[in-house]
Amino acid sequence: MTLSPVSARCFNHASRPAFALCVSCGKAICQSCATLWDGRYFCVDCLAQQRAAAGRRRAILRSLATAATGAALLLFATFLRAWLGALLAEVF
Repeated sequence: MTLSPVSARCFNHASRPAFALCVSCGKAICQSCATLWDGRYFCVDCLAQQRAAAGRRRAILRSLATAATGAALLLFATFLRAWLGALLAEVF
């Protein structure tokens, strides 16, 4: 994105020249306000929102992984019980 002459100053620091545009809100930000995250520049507020959303996604994926692991263990335990039952039925 190119900066227009009107937005050539940082949104937070009027005395500083703009370095980049926040990809989320479009504000012009100076080099000290710009944070490169995931290959894109974000302002402080938008970066906090992006990180919070990423944390929520990780929590959801962790819950799904836990549920899948529990289901796999339950399936294995059911199979093992059936196999041992059949094995013991042949012995007795």
